[in-house]
Amino acid sequence: FTGARHGLRLGLSVVCRAALMPTASSTTPSSSEAPATPLDPALERDISLLRASLQNALPAGSSPLLLSSSFLERCLRSKQLSVARAEGVVRRYAQFRQLPGWSTIHAESVAREARTAFNTVLPCTDACGRVVFTQRMSRLDLRLADAEPDKGPTTIEAYQRMAYYCLHRALHAHGPHAGLALLIDFRGFSWGKIARMRWSDFRRGIAMVEQSFPARLDCIYVLHPPSWITRLLAVLRPFLRKSSLQKKLVLLYHEEELLAHIPRKHLPAEFGGLGQAEPWETTFDRWRFQEQQWQSAAQETGGGTGEARVPFDCLMLIAGEGELYRGGAGAGAAAAPEGRGGEVCRGDQTGDRHIGAPLPDGHVD
Repeated sequence: FTGARHGLRLGLSVVCRAALMPTASSTTPSSSEAPATPLDPALERDISLLRASLQNALPAGSSPLLLSSSFLERCLRSKQLSVARAEGVVRRYAQFRQLPGWSTIHAESVAREARTAFNTVLPCTDACGRVVFTQRMSRLDLRLADAEPDKGPTTIEAYQRMAYYCLHRALHAHGPHAGLALLIDFRGFSWGKIARMRWSDFRRGIAMVEQSFPARLDCIYVLHPPSWITRLLAVLRPFLRKSSLQKKLVLLYHEEELLAHIPRKHLPAEFGGLGQAEPWETTFDRWRFQEQQWQSAAQETGGGTGEARVPFDCLMLIAGEGELYRGGAGAGAAAAPEGRGGEVCRGDQTGDRHIGAPLPDGHVD
């Protein structure tokens, strides 16, 4: 009964989340469009207005990077350039990051959960230019603490922290215009795993992605949907917005159907792809090494104390790229160009370069 109850909550969360997604307006270009350089004057004005309204309104101890042009631009674009709604995103993001255990998140802190590949980021966008974030339900392993007891218990919240880090990495690679697509694979799904989830885990997950993250969740691909999801959708369909639901919630019963949305060459073999993309473990280890390199360089410039001026945090990936690279990420660090908040090392929008692949000049994204 407990498993069925939590499964119903999960189904409602998936279906209703898709139903409530805002339709992208003409003021929010897709990620396939080249970002404007310099920023549009109207957007610069909105960023200034947003920064002024937040100047003394954020919780004590909030990162100053929350007022960076890069982060504020992302918040504006995620809310169709509405200053009032973007302000809500910034406030909720600041509040969310002050939850216990969420103040500093980096690759090393989520490495144990990342190795399960429960959540990954595909190396290319989908056919609509959205960053694809995957979730394989069969990979949820809550027994990791048995093998590494010194790292504490394995919880749903620990997996959510790993997903949060990966979302920041995905946006860093694809720029401020990119929306998000969630690919949930229910193959190997069991009620027993859902029974371990608490209602607070569901609420935290929705707050993490829907309410306080500076990106649009535009589409949910459900691969191998359980029968209870299709039945639930049939019951709720009369109450949902029919004009856009089909584009926002896509049920896929076979891997071949996924190929209409994501190129086969960039899909892992378990999703019906050719498996030619860089393995997830390699990509994550690359990110991990990059952060260790930055941390070492930051310690060297920390006034001889041996401590970094600012510890690395995933927020730097989407709001503090200028400081991240100007701070000296080692000998191979790329210098951040001026303007646009110092955003550098962006993946191109054709999907030909993998996230984390070496840049032409030898630097690492």
